[in-house]
Amino acid sequence: MSVSEWIVSSRSHIRPAAERAKITKHISWHVFRHTFSTLLAENDEDVKTVQSLMRHANSNITMNIYTHAVSSKKRRAQTKVVEMILPEGNKVVATKGAA
Repeated sequence: MSVSEWIVSSRSHIRPAAERAKITKHISWHVFRHTFSTLLAENDEDVKTVQSLMRHANSNITMNIYTHAVSSKKRRAQTKVVEMILPEGNKVVATKGAA
């Protein structure tokens, strides 16, 4: 796809969709690709599927550059580790200001 085709695609598809979703931030095709990759990973799609959909040569590009960790997913992962380590009756409740 040529640069001019990318610009037309962004103007005719991505920006109108962002406006309908009431997103005021400028969204380029590149930003959309990062979001798309992150949402696929958040939906637990396997790495090879995300890599293929993004048309990347290898999964390192997909996972290390395009896909970003989402706070809710990080929180779930941390909670799972805590639950594995601490016995059921000994859960620690985080307090504000605690290290």
